[in-house]
Amino acid sequence: ILCTGYADLQAVVRSVNEGKIFAYVTKPWDGMDLRNKMHHAADYFRLNHELAHEKQLLSDLMQSIPDAIFFKDAQQRYTRVSPAFLQAFGLTAEGVLGKRISEIMPGDGIALDVEAREREILTDGQARRDVLHYRAPGGRLISSSTTRAAMLGADGKVTGLVGISQDISETIRAQEAMRLSEERLRLAFAASNSGLFDWNLETGETLYSVGAIIEGVGETAVHDFAVLEERVHPEDAGTLRAALNAH
Repeated sequence: ILCTGYADLQAVVRSVNEGKIFAYVTKPWDGMDLRNKMHHAADYFRLNHELAHEKQLLSDLMQSIPDAIFFKDAQQRYTRVSPAFLQAFGLTAEGVLGKRISEIMPGDGIALDVEAREREILTDGQARRDVLHYRAPGGRLISSSTTRAAMLGADGKVTGLVGISQDISETIRAQEAMRLSEERLRLAFAASNSGLFDWNLETGETLYSVGAIIEGVGETAVHDFAVLEERVHPEDAGTLRAALNAH
């Protein structure tokens, strides 16, 4: 706060602009007015300090998290994106900021689907999570789990949205590999003439091959291994149970 007895108003204004001074008072100043300006200046400083701290936290968050983070305005234009977002799509900030995804990916059906989902969020304010599959630069197929949520202004109205995308490509590939492995096992069981069985110790579920289907066992006992035990001769039942327990 500049307190001055200088009468030249232009000089005072110039010093305020050049020195980034919050306020100024000239003689003769009023004690209450000066006190109010001091309180306002202190509040202004605290607010700006808190905003600067929050801004730094957001910047650190976007710089350090490997997931793609982005912000959009109410017209679905990108206003801020993280480095991970740019890397995932092979883009630059200049090629993204201020644009809609349909402008970045013209004619792409995924982009149109994304904008349709975002319009729903901007309308009802409800967050949504989607799994998207797209080609990255270089042709690699990427699967991402993307969560978008509405941002609200002080009046409670939707002003834009924020989103975060996590690359789940490896998880999807692992799940598909597991599915194929289980399918191959099922086909092997179905085609085998040997007496094969697979017993899940956690659920008790049992899978038998065609070769294991004997009277009272197999298709009628798919979910119960106890039926097979009942078919074993009483003199061998103890040996079978001991072997299973030991295994």
